[in-house]
Amino acid sequence: MAQAHLKRFFLSRFPCVLMATTGEAAHRNEWSGLSPEQLFNKYSGGPTGLASSVIAEKQAKHGRNELEKEQRENICKVFAMQFMSPVVGLLLLACVASFALQEFAEGCVILFIVTINACLATHQEMSAGDAVAKLAAMTAPKCKVYRDGSVKEVEATELVPGDVIELATGDGVPADCRLIECMEILANEALLTGESEEVRKVLVVEDLDEPFSKNMCFMSTSVTNGRGKAIITSTGMSTQVGQIAFQLKNAKKKGNRLTPLQMALNRLGGIIGAIAVVVLIGIVIVALVMGYEDPDEPGVNRVQVIVTVAVGFAVSAVPEGLPMVVTICLALGCRDMVDRQALMVSLPAVETLGSCSVICSDKTGTLTEGKMTGIRLFTFMRAGDSSIQDLHFYPTKGFNPNGGLFKTKELTLEAKTSMEGIFEGSRETFGSGTHFPAYGEVSVNHGDPTEKSCDSVSARAFMTACFLNSHTTSLNYVDGNTGSDCWKPKGNMSEAAIIVAAAKMQINMPINKPVVDVRALYSMVEELEVPFSSARKMQITVHMCETPGCFECLVFGPGCEKHTAFAVIKGAPDRILPLMPYAARKVGTTVQIDTNEQRTATEENNITSCNDSLAEQALRVLGAGILTLDEGDLKILRSIDKAEDRQAWFAEQKRACFLGLIGNQDPPRPGVAGAIQTCRNAGIRVVMITGDQKATAVAIAKQINLLKDGEEVDDKVLVCSEMRDAQNNMKPDNILDELCSRVNVFSRAQPEDKIAIVHTMQRNGFVCGMTGDGVNDAPALKAADIGIAMGIAGTDVAKGAADMILLDDNFVTIVVAVEEGRKIYANIQKFVSFLLGTNIGEIVYLSISILASLPVPLKALQIIFLNLMSDGCPAVAISKEPADPGIMSVKPRLKKSNIMTPHWWLYGNFPHVFFESLAVLVALVLALYLNLGAITLDQIDDLCTSLKNSDGSAPIPTSCVCYNYQYEKGDWQTQVDWYEEGSSCQFGSVKAESVLYDGWIEKEDAWTLWAVTHADVLTNAGCVGDCQSAHPDSGWTQYQSTLSDKWTTAVTDGGWGCGESLYDMFSETNHDTEFAHDYCKTKNTKIARTQTFITAVYCEMMRAYTVRCAPGDGTDPPWMWEVFMRNWWMHVACSISFWLTIFISLVPGVRDLFQLSPPPFYGYLIAIAFSVANAFFDEFVPKPFYKWVVLRRQTTSSKIGPPGV
Repeated sequence: MAQAHLKRFFLSRFPCVLMATTGEAAHRNEWSGLSPEQLFNKYSGGPTGLASSVIAEKQAKHGRNELEKEQRENICKVFAMQFMSPVVGLLLLACVASFALQEFAEGCVILFIVTINACLATHQEMSAGDAVAKLAAMTAPKCKVYRDGSVKEVEATELVPGDVIELATGDGVPADCRLIECMEILANEALLTGESEEVRKVLVVEDLDEPFSKNMCFMSTSVTNGRGKAIITSTGMSTQVGQIAFQLKNAKKKGNRLTPLQMALNRLGGIIGAIAVVVLIGIVIVALVMGYEDPDEPGVNRVQVIVTVAVGFAVSAVPEGLPMVVTICLALGCRDMVDRQALMVSLPAVETLGSCSVICSDKTGTLTEGKMTGIRLFTFMRAGDSSIQDLHFYPTKGFNPNGGLFKTKELTLEAKTSMEGIFEGSRETFGSGTHFPAYGEVSVNHGDPTEKSCDSVSARAFMTACFLNSHTTSLNYVDGNTGSDCWKPKGNMSEAAIIVAAAKMQINMPINKPVVDVRALYSMVEELEVPFSSARKMQITVHMCETPGCFECLVFGPGCEKHTAFAVIKGAPDRILPLMPYAARKVGTTVQIDTNEQRTATEENNITSCNDSLAEQALRVLGAGILTLDEGDLKILRSIDKAEDRQAWFAEQKRACFLGLIGNQDPPRPGVAGAIQTCRNAGIRVVMITGDQKATAVAIAKQINLLKDGEEVDDKVLVCSEMRDAQNNMKPDNILDELCSRVNVFSRAQPEDKIAIVHTMQRNGFVCGMTGDGVNDAPALKAADIGIAMGIAGTDVAKGAADMILLDDNFVTIVVAVEEGRKIYANIQKFVSFLLGTNIGEIVYLSISILASLPVPLKALQIIFLNLMSDGCPAVAISKEPADPGIMSVKPRLKKSNIMTPHWWLYGNFPHVFFESLAVLVALVLALYLNLGAITLDQIDDLCTSLKNSDGSAPIPTSCVCYNYQYEKGDWQTQVDWYEEGSSCQFGSVKAESVLYDGWIEKEDAWTLWAVTHADVLTNAGCVGDCQSAHPDSGWTQYQSTLSDKWTTAVTDGGWGCGESLYDMFSETNHDTEFAHDYCKTKNTKIARTQTFITAVYCEMMRAYTVRCAPGDGTDPPWMWEVFMRNWWMHVACSISFWLTIFISLVPGVRDLFQLSPPPFYGYLIAIAFSVANAFFDEFVPKPFYKWVVLRRQTTSSKIGPPGV
C-alpha cells in the first residue's frame, strides 16, 4: 500500500520526471479537488484532528515524517578499499618483503607512504556534501497540531496523513498539506519552484492539474503572511521535497562514478603496475640465473640480495608521490578558483572542469544580470497625428536609479556617450546628496519633475500608476556601499524594474527626502486589491485621489470630475487591453482622459506593433492604465469579498484608460558574449535553458552571441514541450538525442527538463556542466558531471548537490573556471610525465644494470627519496605553472582519453627516459671506475681474494686492492689501496696502506712498489725465500698464490703458533674483516652509488624545467628559456631538492640511513654535468621533431571534441 501510495504521489507531483523513467502518464493532484469533508473521510479524521488511538497505526503505515538519511559508506570500508588497487598491492608486497628481510627503514617508509595516500583518498571521499541532509535540516522542527480535539505542540517528525495543523506567519510548513482555512496566506515556495515571488494561497483552485496547487502548502516552504489550518496529505519521502531527496539519492548512486582524471590515473597505474610486475619477475629470474651479488653487501645470502633488489624494483615501479601531488595540485587549484569567484565543493571537480565539453546554463542571473531593468517606455496619448510617444531610460545600470527618461530618437550615440560621462562623474557622490545629475543639459529629460510638457505628464502619470500598483516593493539606499551595490530593492523582485524606473523619474527617490511620498499622497485601499496571480496575469490596486478628478496632472474626463478614487490596472498587455478602450488626449497644455472616443483599429495596431517590438528585443512587457471611481463604485467594491469577484467587476466596466507599455529587460552580463565566443573557440558548446517564451529566449541568445545572425532559429531553439509526446511522456532516447545534438536554446523549461537534457548530453559523450539555484534543480546538478550552483541566489540544497558554487552567479566565471580546470589538467599532465620519467627511468636503468652485470644504481630507500622528497617539491611547483597561451584554443579531451596521450609518450616521456637512463648508467660506470678501478660485478669481485671455512660459509679476505682517481696535491692522481690480512698473533694487524702515483698504472707495478717498501712484512709472512728474492716484475699473481697457500695451511691446521684458526679469530673480532670489506669493496661501491644517486636526482631536477614546455598536448610548445622565469616556485622547489640531496649525502647518521657515502667534490660536478646534458637532449631532440613534423601535419576537426591525441 505504501509503495502504491508513493507511486501515485510521484505521478501526480513530478509527472515529467517520472515519465522519463516509468513512461506512465501524469495523474492530477488527488487532493486539490477534494472538499475538506472528503479529506476528513479519506483520512478518518475531522476538524478537531485525529484521535490518539489511530496515530500509532498511521505511523506504522506511513513511517516517520522525515527524509531518509543517506547511507554513508563506513569509513573503515572506504579506507580499506584504498588498498585494493594493483599498484598499492605491489607496494604492500614490497613492504612485507622489507620487514621479512629486517630492512625496517624501507618497510616503515613504504607503509607510511601507502597509509598517507589512503588517508588522503578516504578524506576526499568522505567529505562530499550531503545534499539530502541539508534538505532534512530545512524541515520544521515543531508544529501545532489538533489531537483529540485540542491543540498540541509536537515534533514535526510525528505528523501523519490526516493530522490537522495550524499555520501562521513565519511558520515552516512541516509536511505537504491541503488548506481548509485560509486567511490571506502568502507562502515562499522558491525552494521548490525557483520563483522568488510569494504565492497567494486560496481554498479553491481552477487548475486541478497544477503540480504546485495554490490550495496546498509544501514541506520545507514557509508562510510569510496570514494564517490558516491545513490537513496533512503526505509525509516524509512522499512529499514534494521527499521526491527531490529520492532523486538526489538516485543521482548520487549513479554519480559515484569516477571523474575523467581518476579513470585516466587508474588506467595509467594499472598499465604501469602490469608492466612493472612482468619486468620484475623477469629481472628476478635473470638475477637468480646470473647469481647476482651486491658488492655493497658481501657475505649476505644471495636470495636475500635478490629479494632486496625486487623491493627496489617494486618501489621504482610505483609513483608513490603521485596521489599526494595530485591532491595538493587540486587543492591549490581550489584556492586559486576562489580568487576567481568559483568555490569548488569537491577536489576532483577542479580537473573535471577542464574536460567540460558542454555548459548548460540558466539565463536569469547567470547569462544575464538577474536585475530586471526598465529599458523602454511607450505612452499612449492622442496628440495630433501621433498617438505613441517612444521614450528610453538611460543609463541603465542594474538597480542604480542614476539616470533619466529621454525620447528614443534623441538618444544618439553622442548623447549616450555624454550621459555615460555624467554618470561616471557622479558615481561616488550620487546617493549622498539630494540632486540628480544634469542629464537635461544633453537632451530633454522627461523624467525631471520640473518638465511640464505633455509628453512628460503622460509618462509621469504612467510610471506613477505603475509605482503605486507595485506597493510591496521598495528601493533602499545602503549607505557605506559603493557603486550599484548601494541600491537594494526589497520585496517582489519582478517589480524591482518598475521601482527603479520610477526612481529615475524622481518618484519616491530614496535620497530625495523633501519630495512627497506618492504612496501617502495616493493612499491605497488595501482591502480592495486584486493580487497578481499567474492565472490572471494582472494586478489591480485602488487608490484615493489627493484632488478629486485629477491624478498627477492627468485630468479625468467629462463626467468624472468629482471622482475621488481610481484603480490602477497593471499586467500583461493581452489581458488588460480589453478592459481599457479609452486613451488620454492632449488638450492645449494639459492631458486628460478622453472618454468620448474609444480606440480605433489603427490605434490598436499601433499598440500591438509596440508590444511586438518590445518582445523582439527580449523585453518583458507590462501595460498599465487607470479606471476612475466614484463613491458608488467604492461601495460596490467593498461589498465584494473575493478578489476573483472584484476582478470580474473591473472586467465588466470596460471604461478604463490605457496609459502605455514598459519594456523591462534582464540585461546580459558584461563579458558574456565574449565568454561564449571563448567557449566556441575552445570547442565547448554552450546551451541556454530558460523559462521564458521562445521569442524572448531567441532575442537574448542573439544579444549574447549564442545565436548568430543568419542561423536558422527553428533548428537551434526548442520549446521544451516538444521533448514530450501527446501523453506528456518524454520521447524516446534516440529522438531526444537528435534534438539535443542541434539545439542550443531550450525555452519554457521546467526543472525536470534539465535532468533529461543532462542525460541526453551524457549519452552523446559530452562532459556536461549544469547550473541551477533552487531545490528543484538539485537532482539535475547531481546528475551532471559538473553541477554548478549559484552562490548568491542559490539555496543550500542546490549548493550541497553542486560540485562548484559561483560566488558571483556569473557565466563568465564558469568560463574562467573551465580555463583554470584546463590549466590544472595540463599541469597534472606535466607532473605525471615528470614523475613517470623517474619511475620508468628507474625501471629501465635498474633492469639494464642487472642484465649488464653492474651493481644496481640505487637502493630501495634511495628510490623512495627520489620519488617522494626529491621529485615531490618540483612536482608541486609544476602545479603552480600558469596557463599556456593557447590553452583555450584546443578542443576538450574525450571523457575516456588517457592522461598521457601518444604524443606525450612519443615526444615527451620516451626521449627523457632514454636520455636519463643513459646518463645514470654512464654516471654509474664512470663512478665505479673512478672509485674502484672496476666496473662489472666480476671485476669488482676479483679485487679481493678470500678463503672460505670448511662449511663454505663466510669468506675470509686474504687480500684486496682498490683504485681511486683523486685530485690531491694540486694534481690528478691514482690512489691504490692495498690490503693484506694475516694473523695478528704471528705478525700483527696490517692496515691498508696508500701509495700515490702519477697517472694510471698496472696492478703488477703497484704490487712491486709496495713489496719493496714493505720488506719487513713480507719477511714476517714467511715469504722471504719465495717473494723477496723475486724479480720486481714477477707480478702480483705469484705473491698472491704463495700467500694464499700459506693461509690455507694456517686455516686448515691452526698453525702459526696462535692456537686457533684464523677463521675463528676473524669470526670473534671481525675488526680486520669489516675494514677490508668497507674499504676495498663496500665503501667504494657505496661512494660510486652515491655519485650515481646524485646524478639521478639532478637529472630529474632539470627535467622539472623541461617538462613545463614538453611537447605532446596539441599546442606549439615554447622553448625552455622562454618560460624559465615564469614560475619562481620552481626555482625554490629545485633549490630544496638540490640542497636536500647534498644534505643526506654528507650528514652522518642520515647518510647511513640512506646507505650513502660522500663522494669527492668532483662527483657532484660530474652529476651536475650529466643533468645539464640530459636537459639539453630533452629540449633539442624531441621538440624540433614535434614542432616541425607533428604540428605541421596536425589538422583541426570541426567536430566538437578533443583531437584524440
